[in-house]
Amino acid sequence: MPERPDSMDRDDVVGAKAAAQYFIEMYPYVYATGDLEEWREMSHEECEFCFTVIDNVEQMHRDGEYGLGGGITVDEVMVMDPEGGVEGVAVALRVTEAPSAVYSEAGTVQSSTMGGDAYYVPTLVREADQWLVTTLAIDTDIE
Repeated sequence: MPERPDSMDRDDVVGAKAAAQYFIEMYPYVYATGDLEEWREMSHEECEFCFTVIDNVEQMHRDGEYGLGGGITVDEVMVMDPEGGVEGVAVALRVTEAPSAVYSEAGTVQSSTMGGDAYYVPTLVREADQWLVTTLAIDTDIE
């Protein structure tokens, strides 16, 4: 599991940036382990992406499958204006994702990705002294 940064406890932009990076770094971890506790705690009830990941991970692990690879290196972190009048702090993370694969219980490759560069853009809100992800978009370029 990625190390949770203490700066996530801050209720300012620094805290939002730390929370966004931590959340993104958990992405390959939850697929590899099926451990969704932290992911769930940071997922706002409105976050479709968050709950799609939860559903996919639970199904995969019920089927005896697991993911490997896909490690994420965060190359740049930028704060943006949320799109479409959404409340919160939008954080654009320019990342490099390592290749990954999903394996069956028998160890055969079910699917794979080449990885590469992308922008992960979660929007976060601060509720009950913690950061929650309300939306998350993935793109190859941002303006």
